[in-house]
Amino acid sequence: MLSIWIAAMTFLFLLISCQVTSSQNPYELLIDCLTDDEFEGRLTGTEGNAKAQAWIEKQFKTIGLEPFHNDSYAIPYEHEFYNPDKQKISLEVIYSDQERYTFKYGADFLDQAHHFQFDETAQLAFSSDDPELSQKVLVLANGQDLVKLPANKPKAVLLKSERFKKIPPRGSAESAMPILQISSQLYERLIHDKEEIDEVKIVMEMESENIQSSNVIGKISSKDDVPNEAIIISAHFDSVGWAADTSFNGALDNTTGVSMMLQLANLLNIHFANHPIGADLIFAAFNGEETGLQGSRAFADQIANLYESLYVINLDSIGGKNKGQTLISVWNGSNPLALSMEQFLNDNQLPAKLADGAVSSDHLPFAEQSIQAITISDEDLSLLHTSSDENDVLDYAHMEKMVTALFNFLTEGTHLPNVFNDETTPSQDAMVSENSHDEFKKILDEAKQYQKKLELGQYLAFIESVNQKKFITKRLDYTYYEIADIENRINGLKIPNQVDGIPFESAAVAINDFGEQIKLDAEVGKIYSIAEINASDINNMSLYYVDQEGYGVSFNIYPMQPGQNEKDFRSASNDTIIEDYTYNGRNYTQHYLSDIDESLFVSFSVQLNNQQYFITVYEVKKNGEQYATISKASEKEKFVEKVDKLPWKDLIEDMGLGSRKSK
Repeated sequence: MLSIWIAAMTFLFLLISCQVTSSQNPYELLIDCLTDDEFEGRLTGTEGNAKAQAWIEKQFKTIGLEPFHNDSYAIPYEHEFYNPDKQKISLEVIYSDQERYTFKYGADFLDQAHHFQFDETAQLAFSSDDPELSQKVLVLANGQDLVKLPANKPKAVLLKSERFKKIPPRGSAESAMPILQISSQLYERLIHDKEEIDEVKIVMEMESENIQSSNVIGKISSKDDVPNEAIIISAHFDSVGWAADTSFNGALDNTTGVSMMLQLANLLNIHFANHPIGADLIFAAFNGEETGLQGSRAFADQIANLYESLYVINLDSIGGKNKGQTLISVWNGSNPLALSMEQFLNDNQLPAKLADGAVSSDHLPFAEQSIQAITISDEDLSLLHTSSDENDVLDYAHMEKMVTALFNFLTEGTHLPNVFNDETTPSQDAMVSENSHDEFKKILDEAKQYQKKLELGQYLAFIESVNQKKFITKRLDYTYYEIADIENRINGLKIPNQVDGIPFESAAVAINDFGEQIKLDAEVGKIYSIAEINASDINNMSLYYVDQEGYGVSFNIYPMQPGQNEKDFRSASNDTIIEDYTYNGRNYTQHYLSDIDESLFVSFSVQLNNQQYFITVYEVKKNGEQYATISKASEKEKFVEKVDKLPWKDLIEDMGLGSRKSK
């Protein structure tokens, strides 16, 4: 890899338009540029963000990437923008002698949870036990106390913060209860003067406007005349802007991801100039991540139908000095891409672990469209959105090691998109090394066509056209829309017709691998079914119950393996709030994103005989073929009460899942 390092470093010296020194490595060069105060924290919609976009476009052109569409790297989309200069957020203390003191935004206080039209004058409370709490503004010293608030919540919260986190407003994340972070000095003043303070006045007047923003997209084209596979390597370049005199420059979040993506683009462009490539390589610098994944959501819609097979590797916040392990974040369960990446990084001395829902980042819009997508990030993200997220917290050597591993992952013949098709599994693993990229791709394309004929627990042998050898595909998961169909296929499984009065919609079921039951002398072209599938063979199942208006509930059931506990399923992200909650004698865990109200789900476990089940429950709204979470963090106690009313132990036992074979 030494020759790659030298070539890349020499090349990237040509990319930089700002002042550099020859002692800097390429990652430091790139990050020094993007964290310059000239970019004003790169908030989407601002002049600084536009300058950052233009800078990235120049890098793509210098590397030699093709524009993704027509002659421009900039791919526009409609963006909901809260212009910082047009928002009104104020905090004022009114003393008993009518003296008023107005505090400075960004220095004395900063918004954390937004209410878009809020104008209240109220007395202060210093304890959540205050009998008039719902009519007051509560002062808290510890963020953990937010989870202990009673049902009659205060009008607003002033939360002591040693280090402000900048959280931009977004339309989907309005909070019923505004939260303002206050400095330690202001907190001490309020405590000291509480006998003389009559009231506080809080104003939030926030309005959005629709603007045109752009992602920056380039590519290295496949040699195929009509490419049907693509790999997206992405990183968001926006950050959270500024407050008062402070720019939140987002070194870790996410100039690290952008610099690594640029390095990969450079290295892969050099490599594939002399080697065959079986898929388009698309490099996406996404905008609008910090305000609701707006750029990636738009691009996911734009690209979803352009390729038969694709996957996404998103790079977000990698290379902090206090990084912890590497997280590979997925959505709604692991996928073959994530499992392969986890093993690959661990094999390359980069300790990594899977984490479902750990990081809310730009992989999510793709995963929601059933495209395999992961985000790679650090485990420790505590500095994100703070003014401490500067260049001195970064480990450039780790970034180089990660880029080297990703380069090797992407240039091996075993990691084309078709390889990670959930429903296509080759029986001869040696074919991966026996054939070129194009040959192996052709085999998998053939397998994919045969696989469409299969249902759950079926397999089929065919003669692939490259080597004239037998190849076997098998089906391990399937989605059912009729209860009779799934019950007829899986012995002992009984699906409820309704839950809480809501009718059945669908069930997605995955079973354990049945490779040992496959007949190696299977007749070519004949579809085989394994002898039986029992309820005990299920390794996870997601059920949806939806009414005529599209509203309903989803619950996922995971049989836990020996040695597993509920904490193994928890998110490690600092953006995700995890709260343990006991209601009616049962222990629940509430999971939700800190800045998105409609992101709540509740988890708990049920013990039946010798098997423990981990269960997650969501309220959902069906949009087309997708389901959006609508359960609200602001109503988390009410949602737990709803969940608790359902007889989960009886439900699972009645489904036939209460007695399982030992593994």
